[in-house]
Amino acid sequence: MATASRLPRPDAARSRRLAAERAALARRFATLVAARPRPPVTLHDETLRALVGALDLREQETAGHSHRVALWTLFFAAACDVDEAELEAIHAGALLHDVGKIAIPDPILLKEGRLDPREWRVMRTHPSVGRQLLARTQSLRHAAAIPWCHHERFDGSGYPRRLAGRRIPLGARLFAIIDVYDALRSVRPYKRAYSHARTMALLRAEAGRHFDPELLARFVALPRAALDRLAPFARRARPYAELRELVAETIAWVAARGAERAIKAVPRTARSRRPRRHGG
Repeated sequence: MATASRLPRPDAARSRRLAAERAALARRFATLVAARPRPPVTLHDETLRALVGALDLREQETAGHSHRVALWTLFFAAACDVDEAELEAIHAGALLHDVGKIAIPDPILLKEGRLDPREWRVMRTHPSVGRQLLARTQSLRHAAAIPWCHHERFDGSGYPRRLAGRRIPLGARLFAIIDVYDALRSVRPYKRAYSHARTMALLRAEAGRHFDPELLARFVALPRAALDRLAPFARRARPYAELRELVAETIAWVAARGAERAIKAVPRTARSRRPRRHGG
């Protein structure tokens, strides 16, 4: 008969079970794209792909940015329990956030130095132009909030309408955090990529000014590994249905990882113990 000292502690057994579940989720995630049937590519998907491709051809230094921030924004929105009906519009809006730059002349859009005041006035028209472009397409009208409002700031100092607080659409408030995070973490001709820690410090400094402080707190709480895990899937265009499944898998992985961390964070003296068993 096993002695009390050889019986597994309840918390240790649970930790092993959660670790096994997390490993299983990781294996499933790694083979997800290859193992399942690909969702059909819809006309809506193809329209988005063509528009984003046109933008990338013009502004090559940020190529890949749109797909990456769109996937991360979809994940962030889903992690914040945004209604399922809104998620596809948020993803499309994030993907097309700079669609209005199609109307910006190349000498301004591609200028390497600082823009002068006149050029800035032209550049700042791109959110309104983006809204006008999407409003002409019935299948994309629902996605106009982010292109129109992604340069608004929580304190009301943004553009084009100087919206403040919750007057800024939720999707645009979510996206603003992701957009700046990606810009800081990426290499640009004028700067190196910042570390994750430095980027998070800079984001926190803008809570209540640039960003919704409540949403920023939620973003900061997300594990960096979740964003890193999703990034490779943003290297090319994928159907929305496929991305939505990837996001669901990642949220499940985060939940399992968080449960395991919560157990490890409880002081050992406070964990439940199996009552001592006396010989007999």
